[in-house]
Amino acid sequence: MVLLSAAVTTRTGKPLVARQFVEMTKARIENLLVAFPKLLTPTLQHTFVENESVRFLFLPMEALYLVLITTKQSNVVEDLDTLRLLGKIVNDACPMPSEEAIAEVAFDLVAAFDEVVSLGYRESITLQGVRANLEMNSHEEKLSIMIRQSKELEAKSEAKRQAANLKQKALAAAKSGAPTGFGPSSQSGFNPAPVSYQPQPAAPTPTAAAASAAKAGAAAAPKKGGLQLGKKKRGEDALEAMAAEDGLDADAIKDTNPAKLVGAAAPGAVAVPKEPVLVLISETVSASIKQDGSLASFTCNGEVQVTCRLDDIKCAVSFSRDDALAQGFVFKTHPQVDKALWDKSAALVLKQKDRAFTANAPFGALRYHNKPVDDVSSIPLSVTVWPQTAPGGKCNVNVEYELHGEFELLQVTVVVPLGSNEAPEVVNVEGGVTRHNSRRQQLEWVIDEVSPSAHPTGSLEFNLRGTDTTIFFPTTVSFNAAESLAGLQVSAVAAADTKEPIRFDTDVKLVTDAYLVGEE
Repeated sequence: MVLLSAAVTTRTGKPLVARQFVEMTKARIENLLVAFPKLLTPTLQHTFVENESVRFLFLPMEALYLVLITTKQSNVVEDLDTLRLLGKIVNDACPMPSEEAIAEVAFDLVAAFDEVVSLGYRESITLQGVRANLEMNSHEEKLSIMIRQSKELEAKSEAKRQAANLKQKALAAAKSGAPTGFGPSSQSGFNPAPVSYQPQPAAPTPTAAAASAAKAGAAAAPKKGGLQLGKKKRGEDALEAMAAEDGLDADAIKDTNPAKLVGAAAPGAVAVPKEPVLVLISETVSASIKQDGSLASFTCNGEVQVTCRLDDIKCAVSFSRDDALAQGFVFKTHPQVDKALWDKSAALVLKQKDRAFTANAPFGALRYHNKPVDDVSSIPLSVTVWPQTAPGGKCNVNVEYELHGEFELLQVTVVVPLGSNEAPEVVNVEGGVTRHNSRRQQLEWVIDEVSPSAHPTGSLEFNLRGTDTTIFFPTTVSFNAAESLAGLQVSAVAAADTKEPIRFDTDVKLVTDAYLVGEE
């Protein structure tokens, strides 16, 4: 079949958006679209008409038409299927089609049409696939963003720690009465601000009132010396705010022995990340669950990246593996990594012993994927959708999920398409909260945590006007986790030659790609 053009027009044939898939002039497409309404008759029983050269397939949409122009030799059955998919795309991008609304999403529609048809031929793609392609999610981009965010958080944390150290040094200097200005008399060589201390002279025969006045004068005297980091209330508030952001006790920070903090920040020192090695374990899972609850497909792709933040680090990264989980995966090491050592002791080491990791460059040392499974209990989360017609022209829908394994899933979101802007009647929800997204015509069910100890199972029941039970598919599921489905955990990082331990950070990211229920 050859598809010539897809367009959204008014009832009079005025084109609002038109995408040509073959070489066609603007005048020709305009003439075809203007001639299209004249071919329609009130007694027409089909959704396609023909003239002497082309075939028009159309779909009424409020006061507009979605028109697909093909050759007369094209397969009309396949073309009608393509037209239905394009109609879903238009409704997804513009729930209330109008001239103004179509104009706002014109470029999105053109890009979506290109995902469905290429050079006049239909691509094997679904609505979910079009959405994913338009969002342009890139696994490599996500990993890069995660690494950048991790570095930014570490830099902020280090800056806050240095600020707390400077704060404590100022407090210690103010309490001891030692000079803290910049100059030869400074013991540490660096002080945050000049602080002066002027004790009040003692009276020959001090009385209680005189003693009180002397103490008040001693407390007020440092305010004359300029910037007073150790005395300002604003500084204490900032310290408490920083402690709250890091989840620490501000009182514990204030009570820390200042002597331990002297010399923590040397003159001219540059803050470096806390740990020299970062090991990132990232996994992406996809699943297709049939309408009857059985498993159609499941994939889990993972990667281990090692980032050395300092130069000339020759290290070995050792893992502890859950054998029961690891047996369901196939592991592939980088060509520069010693594969035999990984198979023997689950350690990642470069083959060339004198070769070091490139500083601040993530190195993909290991990739892996799961072995084929056909049992729904083998995936981390199974979801079933049970729609059925109910009296009064309604559909009663029950959605339930079940956790499999000892995993802790976060931000679990089940998105059920509704096929209309009408808000459903939620009868019961066990675990999480629901929200109606009228723009996207869907019901979103969000559970913050699903684990063996928190909502391992849950159900949702709602009613919606209508009798079409197919509109609730495919239902989309998404979640993330901070643990590996392959059971990988970093146990140690050591120097490859001397075996001395090296400090390290670990980061485990698990996200969903296409986790669908009831996809045809």
